[in-house]
Amino acid sequence: MASSAGLAPKIIQLITRIIKLLLSKLGHKRLRKLLYMFALVAITDSPILMVAYEQWKTKKVALVVVTRKQLILSYDVLNQ
Repeated sequence: MASSAGLAPKIIQLITRIIKLLLSKLGHKRLRKLLYMFALVAITDSPILMVAYEQWKTKKVALVVVTRKQLILSYDVLNQ
């Protein structure tokens, strides 16, 4: 589900050492942008997502975590 939105992590590594963690760009570009904009608004409105945002040091990683959490929550609501 996260990979179809382009939010799945892509790991670049040498034998045992991880060099970079990136987002895979294989998903739907417009969906990823839309979810990113929703995450910016949701950080100020939702206390659950605010806690998830504040746990991370860098802002970009925190926004991706919040975006992915939103995607998972909306998927769960639609499947109930």
